[in-house]
This record gives sequence, C-alpha cells and structure tokens, in this order.
Amino acid sequence: MTSMTHGGPQITGGVDTHGLTHHAAVIDSTGRHLADREFPATIRGYRDLLDWMRLHGPLVAVGVEGTGAYGAELARVLTAAGVTVIDVDHPDRKTRRMKGKSDPIDAYAAATAVLSGRATGVPKSRDGVVEATPVSVDNRAHAPGAFADSGRSGRVSIYVVTNGANFLSAPVFPDESFRHALEQLRKALGCNEVHLTGGEPTLHPRLPEIVATARKAGYLVSITSNGENGTRTLRDCALAGLGHINFSVFGTTPEELAQVQHARYRKTALAQRKIEALDESIKLATQIGVGARANLVLPNRDHVPRVHRLLAKYTSSLSVWILTSLSDGDESLNAIDVLLDELGAELDEVRLIAGSASFRMSYRTPNGRQLYVKHIRPLRLPQTCATCRFNNSTDCEEGYYGVRLYRDTKGLFHVGVCIQRMDLCQPVEEFIAGDACNEIIRLRETDMRDLTA
Repeated sequence: MTSMTHGGPQITGGVDTHGLTHHAAVIDSTGRHLADREFPATIRGYRDLLDWMRLHGPLVAVGVEGTGAYGAELARVLTAAGVTVIDVDHPDRKTRRMKGKSDPIDAYAAATAVLSGRATGVPKSRDGVVEATPVSVDNRAHAPGAFADSGRSGRVSIYVVTNGANFLSAPVFPDESFRHALEQLRKALGCNEVHLTGGEPTLHPRLPEIVATARKAGYLVSITSNGENGTRTLRDCALAGLGHINFSVFGTTPEELAQVQHARYRKTALAQRKIEALDESIKLATQIGVGARANLVLPNRDHVPRVHRLLAKYTSSLSVWILTSLSDGDESLNAIDVLLDELGAELDEVRLIAGSASFRMSYRTPNGRQLYVKHIRPLRLPQTCATCRFNNSTDCEEGYYGVRLYRDTKGLFHVGVCIQRMDLCQPVEEFIAGDACNEIIRLRETDMRDLTA
C-alpha cells in the first residue's frame, strides 16, 4: 500500500473489483498516484472505502470495474452517497501481458481512465436505468452501419442503423483541436454562443477548462444541468467565464419528482438528495453571479399544479422558463394556456432569432412576476430537409434543424444538423466547404428578411 496524503486538490478514485475484496486507488488532478488499499466486499467495506478516498481530498468521480457484476453493489452505495460513478472496462489482454495482473495497477488504471476521459461508460444497473448519455456506450463493439439503438445502458441511442451514423462520439477535451473547431465554425457561420449539454456536463472532470477554451475561441458559454453536481464545479466554471446555466427542474418534493422520473427516483431519500443538490447549485449560481434559469417542461394539464409550486419556489431566485413538450404536442400547448390563464399573465414581448427554431414569449403576472415560455417553430433547411424521408409532421421528431458539434473516438470533430440523420454529419472542414454551411447562411438571411418585413 502506498502512503496516504491528507487534504490537497480534487481527486479521482478507481476500484478493481472481485468477489470477496475490492482494491481501491486515488490519484490527484495531474494523475499522480496518491494511495491504494484493499477493502472487503461488504456494505461496511464499501463505506470504509468511500471514507478512505475522501480523506485524500474532494472526490470528483470513481471509476469502477464490473458495475454489472462484482462492482454492482459498490456502484449503488457510491451513487447513493452522491458520488459520480463511471463504468470502466477491464484492462485488455495486451495491457495485462505488458504490465501483468495487479490489483493496485488495475485500480490506478481505472482512476486514470476516468481522469483522462477515456472511460465514459455508465454504471450497469439492475434497476433498468442509468444516468448518463448512452449514445456511444452501447455500440463500442459495433461497426458503422451496424449500430444498435439500445443495449446495456437501457436508453435509446442516436447511433442506430436507420439514421446512418458512421462514427461514435467521444468526450470533448479542452485542447487545440476543440478550440480550432470552434474558431472555424465562428468564422464560417458567425456563431457566438456554444451551449454544452448532455448527458450531464458537470460530470466532465475538465468542464471549467472546456468553458475557458470556448471563451478564448470567442464564444459566450452556457450549459444545461440537472444541478446534482453543481457545487463541485460551478465556481470554477464561473471563473472560467461561464455565462449562464439552465437548470432542468422536475419537482420541489420527492413526490413531485417521482411523477416525471423513472421508478428508480421514486426512492424518497434519493429523490430528496437530488432536490437538495439542485437547490444548493441554484443558490451557488446566484451567489457567484452566473445567470441562472429554471427550465420547466409542461407536458399536459395534469402537471399544471406542479408548475405552480415550482414557480412559487424558484421565481424569486432565478429566471423561470416554461418549455413545451415536443412529444406531447397540442396537449402541452393547451396546458401552457391553462397555466397562463390561472396566473393572469399578460404578454410582454415576443423575441425570435433569425435562423433559429426556438423563440421566447415573455409574460408578466399581476404581481409583477416575469416568466418566459419557450416555443419551437418548424424551421427546416430548404434543400436538405425537402428531400429527407422524415420530412413530414409524423416522422420528423424535432421538426427543425440545429448545428451540433461532435468529437469522434479518433479525435476528429464533426458537424451535424439533425439527430435523426446522423449520415448528414461531416468533418468540420468538409462541412464549411460544403453545401450545408451555405444553406444555413442563406436560410438565416431569408428568415431575417421575412421576420423584419
């Protein structure tokens, strides 16, 4: 066992799991090995393991081997304690031949994989749900053209056979290639804001550096988050230049949260911790001067009372945005009308952005409270969408185009305009030199003329 270091910077943990014992290790933010130790594979052992890791500093995340087998119970204990758990593959045979089988080596390797971003897998869950973006994890062993739309993650992936995806995404890092891709898009399309979403952006161990890189490339930066990890990273993100954060809010009580979440979140204690973490993140954001918004999706009339309670709780501390539910269509729109009538809200302003599908309507209630309703208009690319097989009100899931930046497993950046048509993705240089980029520019100019006519 290596020596123990108290205090210090943020740390990342790794665990090599077995039937009777687990071997844990911790590293600092530079990857330096700090300590390793063996623990019994028991509930008491899991708690001792967590306490031991936290002795070395603020714990960012823990990489666990075998979250669907020997590491399943440990993953649940860590998650219940509010720790970010990343599923880490066992070292491949080549690595084992080169370095030999060693529990400390494997534990340090698991931690290093998380810190470097190589490991992004979500914990396998016997509850049938996981928390992360499964767009790649289910297709690691699949060749392009054979991608599956679901797998061990339990969620539907955008990487499916039917949408023509020919690459798998990988984590973005704050490196020169990311900065260069952003600068190219800014020059080609005049983009001035980058929005980081997910999955959950605050799970990325280098999020503040990503924010700083985007700011240096000339962008305003915003993120969408569930708020569960905000207290760990928001302060550093603010120092890096984060402009605002959209908090996805689903309930003010465990019972409300259960209405719109998977059965896993209906555990009262877990739901309560999620709500408390969100409240702390909102409080921190307002304290450090980051613009904060609460995004509340209103699917139908049954959820109107819930939104009333959310408005009462959060309006005084942050800007509240009511979002229509695309999947619920008219039911969602009718529910918003009911809510506005019950509030006695009057329309203040309508703001549209040329070339953008979203627009907002600002309302003010009799007591002076302001809230916003965000709508989506069906804005499609004239040529690309016209010939698309999904170009109808039934099959087109989004009903609009959007510019998205992806990084593949080889480090190459791609630009996409539709999550149903991943075959339209192109490497950044090809996109800028191709027809799609010019089509977006022309659409924006035409839309601007139409809106101001």
